[in-house]
Amino acid sequence: MKKMYCAYCGKELKDSVNFCSYCGKEIQESNVKKEKASIGWGILGFFFPIVGLILFLVWLKDRPLASKYAGIGALIKFLLYIYLTVILIIFVIFEVILGVDKAINRNTKDDFPRRQEVYGEDDWS
Repeated sequence: MKKMYCAYCGKELKDSVNFCSYCGKEIQESNVKKEKASIGWGILGFFFPIVGLILFLVWLKDRPLASKYAGIGALIKFLLYIYLTVILIIFVIFEVILGVDKAINRNTKDDFPRRQEVYGEDDWS
């Protein structure tokens, strides 16, 4: 089903109305814009977020449905970037902490056999 939009303000119209409920302009068949829903703009916005943002801003009044899909695609990609960046930072922090801990434990464990060989001691004291 095609959605109809006011040619003056770009808002979505309800079926069989004579006046736009947002701007009050008279609706005639010649000045109504019909737009099909297309997920393709959302996919484009997802893979190229800058393009999706630009299309969202440029088409905001002329093609509101395509603008919405392009903007949502770009927003999803942006939020995915944020999520993956946070996960990566957490991973790096834990890897550094565990790496330092492993290095400390490795040096401590390696030191005891050498002391035993050199000094003939069974313990650290």
